[in-house]
Amino acid sequence: MGVSLYNPRSAPLIWRRARSMDPIVIIQHEDANPPGSIARYLALAGLPFEVRHVGRGDALPSSPADFSALIVLGGDMNTHENDKFPFLQTERDLVLACLRAEAPLLGICLGAQQLATAAGGEVYHRMFSEIGWTQVDIVSPDPLMVGVTSPFVCLEWHDYSFRLPPGALRIAAREDGEQVFRMGRRAWGMQFHPEVDADVAELWTAADEQRLDADRPGWAGEIRAETNVYMPAYPRFCGRLIGNFLEACGLVLHVRPE
Repeated sequence: MGVSLYNPRSAPLIWRRARSMDPIVIIQHEDANPPGSIARYLALAGLPFEVRHVGRGDALPSSPADFSALIVLGGDMNTHENDKFPFLQTERDLVLACLRAEAPLLGICLGAQQLATAAGGEVYHRMFSEIGWTQVDIVSPDPLMVGVTSPFVCLEWHDYSFRLPPGALRIAAREDGEQVFRMGRRAWGMQFHPEVDADVAELWTAADEQRLDADRPGWAGEIRAETNVYMPAYPRFCGRLIGNFLEACGLVLHVRPE
């Protein structure tokens, strides 16, 4: 695609905690969707965090007062499958509580769809799956995207997408769907996966290889080839986005090189 992920000269060097803080809570839905590069960057920065694996039965926090920020990851389940996955509604209730309290919130893929649904938007089944490395345009300036070039390349893996809730700021999009939006001052949703590392990218490609190649012969091989190109810089792209999120919420001081 020939598009850079972001300007490497503006890459984050240090995150300094702006104040004492409760843990950042990361909601994980299934084993195949771990926090990946997000967890590694938080650990390197020395920021307190904990992962709640709701797919294994971990309890969700009771209110936004229990954490400094909430990060909701992706998953194979969908927002309408409440009967099969009862935690989805409880999770949406927590997301809505974050919106009302203006608590820091970042939703990724399913997490973004949960945010859109909680805020009155719509999640719909796509005509064509959005899978693999795609090019996304920034359409509105926003603190979340500081240092990110437009267009940028990211990894997508979903069959459902969202339509913007009332009052949402549209930040990034593709011709066939929304990608990044903000609700209020401190809640963001992004449809793509910045957290994925090389191991998870291969796990997903192998798991869906038959489906991918049935839809388009050689598709899985194309994804693997593009992963080899884009993955080396991708963890730093994730670090940039997470650093921007935490800085915009006042949780860290984001120190950059001159």
